[in-house]
Amino acid sequence: MFCISPIKTQASILIVKDKPEQMEQCLRVLSALEYSVQSTNNIPMLIMLVRTKLPSLILINIDLSEIDGIEVYYYLKAERQTSKIPIVFLIT
Repeated sequence: MFCISPIKTQASILIVKDKPEQMEQCLRVLSALEYSVQSTNNIPMLIMLVRTKLPSLILINIDLSEIDGIEVYYYLKAERQTSKIPIVFLIT
């Protein structure tokens, strides 16, 4: 008898928030759900992380202290390498 078992792929999520307590809460919840999670609170690190390993999803705070999350969205969508990554805005 031949049996095929499903291959579980682990989605990687990149969180971009500049409020440490909210970042920690997101990390706790997503890690408990067994997602591979990376986080940063600044744009240069975001760019470095995205270039190192493309995430499956980016969660970004819309009101970052150093730049508007919407500007980051347009930047990522304009880049060929990152244009297909889904981005969800967090409003907090």
